[in-house]
Amino acid sequence: QTPPARSAHQMCVFGGAVYLFGGEWSSANGSKFKLLDDLWRLPFPPSPWRWERIGGGKDGPSGRSGHRMVVVKDKLVVYGGMGESKYYGDLHVFDLSKG
Repeated sequence: QTPPARSAHQMCVFGGAVYLFGGEWSSANGSKFKLLDDLWRLPFPPSPWRWERIGGGKDGPSGRSGHRMVVVKDKLVVYGGMGESKYYGDLHVFDLSKG
């Protein structure tokens, strides 16, 4: 299982893993578009390459692109971004110490 292709997402490194959240997907001709709200982890060194979906959806922020993300101690902090028709100014925290 791997994250779907996307752009305008954010990635951070913490505790021997890469974390990926959100972004957007669009079809090659631009007729379809989707904001993503998923949180993924890729432990490294990856052997084999195996992503794990660890959050998002109803347990996290709404789908967004262009947001900012940073790790503070053992917390992954997501701020802002662009939704379907508005800019977000919200703040969400994922607790990475819980796995």
